[in-house]
Amino acid sequence: MKYLIYISTILFLSCQSLPPQVHIISKFPRTLNVEGEPITSFDKELGIMSLHVTDNYFLCGSHRTDHHFSVYSKNNISKITDLCKKGRGPGEFIAPAYFSQYKLENGETKIWILDRGNSMFHLINIEKSIHEKKTYIETTLSLADYNRQSFRELFQLNDSTIFGTEDFKECKHFYINLRDSGIKYINPMFKFADDPDPFPIAQTISTINPKNRYIASAYFNFPQIDLINNTGNIYKTILYNEYINPRHVTPLHANEEYYSTISSDSDYIYALYNRGNSLVDEIKTTSSIFVFSWDGVPVCEIKIPYATYLCVDPIEHILYSIDINKEDHIVSKLSLHEYNFSNL
Repeated sequence: MKYLIYISTILFLSCQSLPPQVHIISKFPRTLNVEGEPITSFDKELGIMSLHVTDNYFLCGSHRTDHHFSVYSKNNISKITDLCKKGRGPGEFIAPAYFSQYKLENGETKIWILDRGNSMFHLINIEKSIHEKKTYIETTLSLADYNRQSFRELFQLNDSTIFGTEDFKECKHFYINLRDSGIKYINPMFKFADDPDPFPIAQTISTINPKNRYIASAYFNFPQIDLINNTGNIYKTILYNEYINPRHVTPLHANEEYYSTISSDSDYIYALYNRGNSLVDEIKTTSSIFVFSWDGVPVCEIKIPYATYLCVDPIEHILYSIDINKEDHIVSKLSLHEYNFSNL
């Protein structure tokens, strides 16, 4: 018999209880303490900030090179090429972001890149970029006509639908219908006050389920994760330990840190939790990875040495973590094969 996995707590908000799809959890059925295995192959990558995994490649995000990304082979973890040259000219990128979404087509790996600087959504062919020694863009979709403000993330759901998040004010989630240019906004579970500007505390980071195209979106400054189905409804909200009313916070709450990043495969969500205050001079030594099913059920807490970034290889079932503060052994890996989450 499984023990209590999550606690649904009845709280009152303006004389009303929390919605039934909101769950406050306080513990996980199992906690694992794991060191992980250091990887030295990425130590020479200058300014590495993030790591992503496709079928055959690693994609490293950097900030101290002439390009925004570097491509590594997964077979021997060797560098192959660079992508997205920095600049404002033709074929150059201002502020590109990759959200771990790719597809295989005719034996080629293609990734979606959002250039936040000009609201351009590019489909880049990695194999052709390697062959031609420059970033090969297959298609580009301009989103400037949909919204004059910037976007913080985009995901291609199908040929006619894009999920995205605005990068201003409440950071609203939305769906774009490319056939009729319509935008459908997703109603948030809890609304922010209009004044002061909620942007400093409303920012999120999201991940996509590669199978059913559901979205999990975590707040940086709230212990909250929203699960969104492919019809545009929040079907579950997970609160860790407490409910924080967005209407009652101040801009100072932007100093409170909770989730650093979020990743997923078709079965589980992996959220990197680093509770702390950015104004407090504290040396952090550990981080937690909260593992949830896509039904919103807490599965496991994995405690690891401190990390600033996390990603999962959905094919090999390996978690990769990064600590950008280290000078060597920046990247570590953790194989998930020995942990059968379904039996926890």
